[in-house]
Amino acid sequence: MHKSKYIIWFFILIIVFSIFTNEYSFAQEDKDSKKTVYLVVVNKYTLEDISHMPKLKKIIDEGSI
Repeated sequence: MHKSKYIIWFFILIIVFSIFTNEYSFAQEDKDSKKTVYLVVVNKYTLEDISHMPKLKKIIDEGSI
């Protein structure tokens, strides 16, 4: 009986905190933007390997990698 009472109070606290926590997320869409996002997955490459990839080097130079 004691353990179930603590569980009930725990869930009540979680509900109260979730109600009173007001976090907002904002996003902005720029319809005129012609920017492209690239996702580059590099697994087990060294810096020497990347130096032999001119397209990836161009993305690095122009982007924010």
